[in-house]
Amino acid sequence: MNGETFERYAEKFTTFLLSEVLPIFTGGFFGRSVGVTEKPREGMEAELVSGVDAKIRASFKEFLFLRFPRCEFVGEEGKKGCWPPKTNLAAIVDPWDGTHNGLAGLPTYGSQCALIENGEVVMSAILLVAQQIMTQDGIYVTGQGQGAWRIHGEGEHKHLSIEK
Repeated sequence: MNGETFERYAEKFTTFLLSEVLPIFTGGFFGRSVGVTEKPREGMEAELVSGVDAKIRASFKEFLFLRFPRCEFVGEEGKKGCWPPKTNLAAIVDPWDGTHNGLAGLPTYGSQCALIENGEVVMSAILLVAQQIMTQDGIYVTGQGQGAWRIHGEGEHKHLSIEK
């Protein structure tokens, strides 16, 4: 992925996460019924899935369809047989990563998406809700060959690195 494409995708995902996903999380669902159900998982404990998951998943589907019409959607709570993707462009989404934490009142949860092209991850975006609310820098994006970036406030980008 070239730098120009990465910047365009990063801007689209940042705008979407701030304008569509964050308001679902901050829309006052705590203390109210969020329609929690248990989804059985083979060989594991049942997974909690909520109405918040469903709202965010629907938002991601619409966002991806409008901007990447040929993109196949693969949800984290997807059905068996949805992997590997059947198209050259796919998005893997975990609408509410940390559902159990959020339902328990812990602030350690978020939302994430990865774009996969021809079997390779080319970009990913993560929203850490509590960090975004407290410091305005809870969005992280990375692109193949572009490194990892933290987005602050209204689009200021900080390149992340690993120091020894």
